[in-house]
Amino acid sequence: MNSGRARVLLLSISVALLAGCSSWSYYQGNDRLKQGDYPGAIEALTKTIERDPINFGAYLNRGVAYANLKEFDKAIADYSRAIEIVPGFGRAYHDRGHVYAALKQYDRAIADYDQALTHVNDLVIAAQGATVEVNAAAVYYDRGNSLYELKRYEEAIGSYGEAISRSPRFGAAYNNRGVCHSELGDKKAACADRTKACELGDQVACRWIRENCK
Repeated sequence: MNSGRARVLLLSISVALLAGCSSWSYYQGNDRLKQGDYPGAIEALTKTIERDPINFGAYLNRGVAYANLKEFDKAIADYSRAIEIVPGFGRAYHDRGHVYAALKQYDRAIADYDQALTHVNDLVIAAQGATVEVNAAAVYYDRGNSLYELKRYEEAIGSYGEAISRSPRFGAAYNNRGVCHSELGDKKAACADRTKACELGDQVACRWIRENCK
């Protein structure tokens, strides 16, 4: 991972985006996405892309809408296009990793999570002027989940640990790390992690420790 100073990746916004319809459709699409109107978001963001083909934020957000509709091939295509436009687009790698995980293509998911972490310090500014950041704790957590699915429990434990180090109240990361400890036969460590998850409000962990950590 790049631990140096954040690098700023700025992509010039086309004149078409700044003027009239394209700008409006971009705002509209993002607003519809926030409201959970995924077909409406796709319609508006598609209009944006038609007028401004290098609007990487529109590709990213349309990919999110497609992913929520489980149109995974289209989501992957949009995330991939966003990455082509901005090669250091960590958020797009993270989101594409989610889709690969949903498709149970865990090796591909892990590769994308690793790329997201490589670019965690790259600052990407979208057309509305908002910073599109990478949540490193969330990436490490998702990476741990894919490693778990591949039964790579020790590596998953390490990934969950990285998530916890960045977000110490990450209850789900404690719980899932505890599950990995159980898979490796380390009941003491499993109880310790899942007790912490319970303290942080994870009710599944609470039930488990009542039954297994007496």
